[in-house]
Amino acid sequence: MHKNVTLAIDIFFVNKIPFFGTLSRKICFTTVTHLSNRTLRTIFNAFRGIYNYYYTRGFRITTVMADGEFAALQTLFTEIHGAPNINLTAANEHEPFIERRIRVIKERVRALRHTLPFKRLPRKMTAHMVLYVTKLLNFFPVKNGLSDTLSPKAIMSGEQINFKHYKLPFGSYCQVHEETNPRNSLAPRTQGAISLGSSGNMQGAQRFLSLKTGEIITRYSWTEVPMPDEVMERVNHLGHDQPEQILFTDRHGNPIGDHDPDIPGVPGANATNEDGANDDDDVELPGVDTGDDDDDQALPDIFEADDDDQAPADVP
Repeated sequence: MHKNVTLAIDIFFVNKIPFFGTLSRKICFTTVTHLSNRTLRTIFNAFRGIYNYYYTRGFRITTVMADGEFAALQTLFTEIHGAPNINLTAANEHEPFIERRIRVIKERVRALRHTLPFKRLPRKMTAHMVLYVTKLLNFFPVKNGLSDTLSPKAIMSGEQINFKHYKLPFGSYCQVHEETNPRNSLAPRTQGAISLGSSGNMQGAQRFLSLKTGEIITRYSWTEVPMPDEVMERVNHLGHDQPEQILFTDRHGNPIGDHDPDIPGVPGANATNEDGANDDDDVELPGVDTGDDDDDQALPDIFEADDDDQAPADVP
C-alpha cells in the first residue's frame, strides 16, 4: 500500500538557468532538476521521473500544487498510471509551500557563492552549486516535518550523510588523478579541476569541473592543493559570459530581489516579485522554449537524488 503525497512544484532561474523544483508536504523532501529547455515535454519528463522515484519508495503522488503556468501539464498527466490531480492557483497567486523552499535554496546558493574566490562562474558550475545546496538540505531534519530525528533523505531512501562524501568543500582546487594503465611516458598523471561535490556513489567519488576542457568529470582519487591565481583566472575565463553576482530572475528574464542596476555584471534594474506577474493574460506556458540553453548540452538533466539506481537522471 502506497502512502499518498501532496507535491508542490515550480520553476525558478539562477543566472537564467531554469530549474524544476519540487517539495513534498509532511516529508519535506526537496528535488531540483536542471532543465535543458522549458518545453512542455521536458518539464513533464522531469516530473514523471520524480513521480517514479516516490512510487518506488512506497509513496504515490496524488495531488500536485502549482501555479497557473502549469495548466498545460494536465493533458500529459494521463500518461501516468494513477495520474495525480493538479491544483492550480488563481491569477496573481503563487504556491506558498514551494515558493518558500525555493527562497531557502536561493539563500544557500547566495551564501555559498560568496565563499568562492572567483569573479564569474561557468554555467555548469552554477548548476551544480544549486544541486549541491539542495542535496545538503535533504540531509537534515525539517522543523514540523515527519520526524525530529530523521532527515527527508533518510525517510525516502534510508541514506544518512557521510563525512567522506563531503570532506572536500565545494569550489576547492584539486589535482585529480588520471586512471590509466601503467606507462613510462612523460604525460601528466593529474589534471587541475574544481570540486563540485559528491557523485553519490558508495566509494566517495567526487565530481569536478575540468580546468582543461570545462567539462564535468568524476574521479575517486585527488589531492587538494592551494589555489593559485592562474586557476582563478581560468575559471573566470570559463565563465566570461556569466554575471559576476548570482542573478535570480522571473520566467520573463526580469531580475528579482534587491539588485542594484549600477552593479557591474548584473543586467537590468527593476526588481519584481519573487516570480514575476501571473495575470491570466500574461501566463507563459511551460511549452515555450527559451532558446538560450544551447551551451548546456553537455550537462545532463540533473535530479537531486540520483545516487540510487532507480533515480531518473544524473546528480552530483
